[in-house]
Amino acid sequence: MLVSPFRHTARVLCTALLASLPALSWAASDSELRDALAAAREQQWARVDERSIADHPLRGYVEYHRLRGQLPNVSPSRVQQFIDQYADAPLAGWIRGQAIAKYGHAGRYSDLLAVADGEPAGTARQCYYYTALLTTQPQLASEAGLDLWRVGSSQPDACDPLFERLRANGTIDAPAIWERKMLAWQAGETRLSSYLGGLLSGQWQTALDTVESVSNRSSAITQAPSCLGPECAATASFYRAAMQRYTREDTPAAFAAWQSLSPRLNLLPSDRQSIEEELAFYALVRNVPGTLNWVDSVLPTLESERVLELRVRHALANRDWNGVIHWIAEMPINQQENSRWQYWLGRANGQLGNQQAAEARYQQAAQDRSFTALRQQKSSANPIS
Repeated sequence: MLVSPFRHTARVLCTALLASLPALSWAASDSELRDALAAAREQQWARVDERSIADHPLRGYVEYHRLRGQLPNVSPSRVQQFIDQYADAPLAGWIRGQAIAKYGHAGRYSDLLAVADGEPAGTARQCYYYTALLTTQPQLASEAGLDLWRVGSSQPDACDPLFERLRANGTIDAPAIWERKMLAWQAGETRLSSYLGGLLSGQWQTALDTVESVSNRSSAITQAPSCLGPECAATASFYRAAMQRYTREDTPAAFAAWQSLSPRLNLLPSDRQSIEEELAFYALVRNVPGTLNWVDSVLPTLESERVLELRVRHALANRDWNGVIHWIAEMPINQQENSRWQYWLGRANGQLGNQQAAEARYQQAAQDRSFTALRQQKSSANPIS
């Protein structure tokens, strides 16, 4: 049975609303409404005294539980009527979500679309929604379904009908299966990765064997083929996943492996960027010896705020004031303008004797309330954390 994710929220909200009502105006019916709500949540309608709550302003919460219990065996027009009646209350969104979930579970896709108002929240409901849309808007539904497929963890059972249809029409093809297998492998989802591997034909066997080998011994990546899968379709996602795993496991060894692998791999710039961004981040976090010159050489191509921040912090830790100015200048404008980095630009310029530039940066930083705390650390020997 589908369980409402809003049950606890509804209970808390109702209690809060009841508590806020004028004590004298509604005291006679508040206790009856509480009793009715308790019975409604359990679908015990014989215990609900409809007449005692007929004029209560929160009676809609009791009606919500009645309608929820009737789904999916109620017309979408009745659901829409309830939505319209309580359009200004949370009840409208709650019953819409419940209707999408229960119509979808029952395969009543036209009824689902009749009450839907665009993409719903939550993966299960999105899967039901795009399954319903496959008939009327196949391209939109297929693209959205493929996005729901491309995750490294198991999706709700509600997604099974959508994925089955997308596999049947070729949207989820062998490369898409391999891509998800690599996401699962990267995330440590062994069972899902193994299941997905079983969906692939013998054309992918060398790629599957390579994954098995690297799973057992990460350093085996240096012996992996440069082309994996039919027409090298497995190559990019394999190296992205394998290098991320290796980087987090043993950054110095992964760095050495990448120096060997990088020249012989034919990867798109975006794939190379993904691998090198992760490697640069961990090289700085773990202060891996002999990697700083490489980090500096690739950093301008990474478009990574987190790596730039680490590089500036490294320069601060080493009192490399020219480096501080250089790497802050490499940051995107919105990152540069943060008062923290404006302060450190002021500090760096001051240390280099550029007092006019230093004061200009301090003044810009002063526009942020946090500047006072930063300025108080001006004489500190350690960079801010």
